[in-house]
Amino acid sequence: MLGTAAPPVPRTNTTRALATPTAIGVLVPNPKTLADHARDGTFRSRRHHELLAGPAVPWPTLAAIQGLYNAATSEPERRAIGVEFQRAARMEIVDDELRRELDEILNMPPKPFTSVFGS
Repeated sequence: MLGTAAPPVPRTNTTRALATPTAIGVLVPNPKTLADHARDGTFRSRRHHELLAGPAVPWPTLAAIQGLYNAATSEPERRAIGVEFQRAARMEIVDDELRRELDEILNMPPKPFTSVFGS
């Protein structure tokens, strides 16, 4: 039939839940939360700094910066704190990934020693 399209296939590579179908039947992902942006490395202060006023993120360092944002009294101060959050988020997530990788390496079972010179 003309004018009918196959139903869209939901994306499976996203960690966000898919929203309900829109009026035209297309599934749209829910907007990212602040924690999603921080975890994915996609937080950009210029675009997302308003998200800092929402629920606290699970990382203590970033949550402290988020508290500063909520206590700020001017828009320029909020924007500066947003930039600070952006920079800290990159470092926090990198540190978190390195910690996980190090823990994985340290918790690996030992491998038997084999001499390269022969016996």
